[in-house]
Amino acid sequence: MVLKMEKTYWEARYGRGGTSGSGSIGVGRTWKWKVIGEVIRSHSPELLESDDSRFKIIDIGCGDLSFWNVESPLAIHVEEYIGIDISETAIMRNRKRGIDGWSFIVSPSHIRNWGLRAPVVLCMDLLFHLMDDMGFIESLRNLCYYSEDLIFIHTWKYNPFKGSTSDGVYQKYRPLEAYFGIFMESGFMLIEEKLNPNQIGCLYVFKQKMRRD
Repeated sequence: MVLKMEKTYWEARYGRGGTSGSGSIGVGRTWKWKVIGEVIRSHSPELLESDDSRFKIIDIGCGDLSFWNVESPLAIHVEEYIGIDISETAIMRNRKRGIDGWSFIVSPSHIRNWGLRAPVVLCMDLLFHLMDDMGFIESLRNLCYYSEDLIFIHTWKYNPFKGSTSDGVYQKYRPLEAYFGIFMESGFMLIEEKLNPNQIGCLYVFKQKMRRD
C-alpha cells in the first residue's frame, strides 16, 4: 500500500510537470558535485587518473536527471550510467534523451536488481522520500550490493519537521547514523560526512573496505 502511494505521488508529480526537487538544481547541486569530485580525487583517484579515465555509475532515485543537467566534474568520465527510479514517467522521458551509454530501469529502490555493480553509486535526496521503514532498510542494503567502491548519499541529517518525523505524504525523517551498521556489515566504512550549507542535509560517503556478498 505504501509503495503504491509513493508511486502514485511521483507519477502525478512528474505528470504535471513537476521536478525532482530543489536539491537537484542551483546552489545545492553545485555544492554536491564539488564535494563528490573532491572525495573521489582524495579517496579513489584512480577513477580520475587521466582525462581518458572512464567508469560506471549507478544512480538510485535518478528522477528527471536535473542533477545532471549541467556539466558535472564527472561527466566526461562516465562510460556507463544506469539510472533507477520508481517513476515510469521520469524514466520514459530520460530514455528519450538518447544519451550514449546511459540506460534506465523502472524500479523502487528496495527491489534489488541482481547483477548490477559499479564503482560509484549515487543516492541523492531519495531516502527521506521512502515512507516504509523496511523499504528504507532494504534500500540501504541494495546500495551496498551495487557498489564496488564508493557510495554517495545525500539526505537529511537534522529533522526539518517540528513535533513530528513526517509530513505524512512523501517525506520522512530518519537519522542515517542509526543505520550505519548496515554499511559496516557489508564491508563499507564512512570516510566523509559533509554538512550541507542549508544546515539540514548532509553528504555521507562510504568506501568499501571488505566485500561481503
